[in-house]
Amino acid sequence: MRIKHILLAAITIAAVTLTSCHSSKQGSVVKNNHTQAVSRSTEVPSVASALLDTRQEWTDVQLPVSIKLSQPASVSLNATAYMRRGEYIKFSVRMLGFEVATAWIDTDSVHAIDKVGKRYVSESISRVTTELGLDIADVQDILFGRVFRVAGAEVAASDFKVEATEYENMLLLRPDPQPEILEYGFVVSADETPLLNYLLVDSGRFNAVAQYSGQETTASGTVARRVSVSSTEPRKIAADLTWNLSSAKWNRDDRQKWQAPGKGYTKISLSSLLAILKKL
Repeated sequence: MRIKHILLAAITIAAVTLTSCHSSKQGSVVKNNHTQAVSRSTEVPSVASALLDTRQEWTDVQLPVSIKLSQPASVSLNATAYMRRGEYIKFSVRMLGFEVATAWIDTDSVHAIDKVGKRYVSESISRVTTELGLDIADVQDILFGRVFRVAGAEVAASDFKVEATEYENMLLLRPDPQPEILEYGFVVSADETPLLNYLLVDSGRFNAVAQYSGQETTASGTVARRVSVSSTEPRKIAADLTWNLSSAKWNRDDRQKWQAPGKGYTKISLSSLLAILKKL
């Protein structure tokens, strides 16, 4: 990895994580007149219930992840993710055994640190979480390819309306009622064992979609091995995250803490960093 890309690596991780909870114009495509309501009495139990049966509760996890960014710049990196359910997401990037960058996301803030260039970004995300109604548990579900209701609400099969789509063997599950501030839904296969294929969200201001593949059974239930995130608004971002699920360490009561950088670090704004990235 080039030295100039180390901070970008940390920001990439944070940006991809936050983009996951932004919105998608593709959601309105799925909901157009190519869809039709499906009987709640037949499809909901067989699709939503089967999908929810694959969920398992978890408290914490540590696992490797490979990240490939194609927009706004081309970067590939390996990191270790640390998550505590509903509290935080931390990523650590190492080179030659040394930690060179970190990213930390919780319900209030996102921080990214370049330990080589001694630069960091620290931004509040309360506006995003307030506008979209998402909490950190929702973001974790987004990254793992799990259905959810905003603000960490309990999920039941009766919470969903099911619609057919123009695509064979694909159904759209939409939580009902929808939040006032956004619409979102899950495109799932209508197989005997349904799998989540896409997350579509539309808040009007943001524009993104998450695609899932390679689902595996873990201690947390079914988790997507790969998530592809793309966004065109408010900024163009495209990235793939591939989890190494076979090396995941679940429920060990691990607790990470955010540590602010010490003296000698320069704080730069996210907008300034994005301007730099456009020139790379």
